[in-house]
Amino acid sequence: MTRSCMSSCSAQYRSRFPVSFMRILVLSPLFLLLFSACKSRKPAQSTTQTTNTGGCGLENKGPRTLSADMKKGEFKFTWLSAHLDCEFKNDSSEQKFDVNLRMKRDSAIWLNITDPVIGIKVARVMITADSVKFVNYLASPNQCFQGDFAYISRLLNTELDFEMIQSILIGNSASFYEEDEKLHSSINQQTCLYQLSTTRKRRTRKAMEGQRTLNEPLQVLSIDPASLKIMHILFRDFEANRTFDADYTEFETIDSMKIAQKITYTVADQRKKAVMNMKFSKVNTQKTLTFPFSIPDDCVPVQIKQKG
Repeated sequence: MTRSCMSSCSAQYRSRFPVSFMRILVLSPLFLLLFSACKSRKPAQSTTQTTNTGGCGLENKGPRTLSADMKKGEFKFTWLSAHLDCEFKNDSSEQKFDVNLRMKRDSAIWLNITDPVIGIKVARVMITADSVKFVNYLASPNQCFQGDFAYISRLLNTELDFEMIQSILIGNSASFYEEDEKLHSSINQQTCLYQLSTTRKRRTRKAMEGQRTLNEPLQVLSIDPASLKIMHILFRDFEANRTFDADYTEFETIDSMKIAQKITYTVADQRKKAVMNMKFSKVNTQKTLTFPFSIPDDCVPVQIKQKG
């Protein structure tokens, strides 16, 4: 592709993707996960469990047992690479883009974002245990961001860390479910899935139906009894009236472990809703990976406003 063609393509691409959308697109691998990641501190874990198995025929399990089973179903890796076909939708637009994902467990998440039609580079994101960086290559001059999780937590008025993002990306559990939360176990009689939640089943149902208000954020994990994989994650902040849902489907066996090939993230508040569909392919855990990332000299820092 010639330099003039690349310049023309970049201009056309920027016209299709307004600045406001570009900010969401560049941050989407991170901020869709962070939008309502509610991490609260509570006393020691409860051992409450539901005793009625109903028509599902599932064995009752307490929260500690269910948490241990869920750990057994985790996708374990040292290195992971994959191609992601992504589709972003909100109330006013719908866009598609490709992502090359590279991960080193508990160390680094690297994303290279490109246009699926013409292949032009859109953005690059680098997340480590103590930092978050990105470059928006479509802006002229390029835009960039560098910060740590403490800074982003203050911006979003919530607590988050590398492990939370890593876990939600691949469908594993995060440690805050086990140590910092007062968990309750139950069986969803409609889906025949196990559930771990931060609120008792009856209170959860009434809160979701609008019959009562919870002071603390609600978190619910739905777990398949056969594979022990997480099928659904729900975060609900009743005070801020915002929700985050993650659905994991179309599981594939890799290295004798199951991983979701399709993930749908949905974030919503009183005013808007956004959906990210991600289709995984070419998942590989056998290659040692590199994470090339640099900030251009002429890069203009992005100022991210704090959420109210």
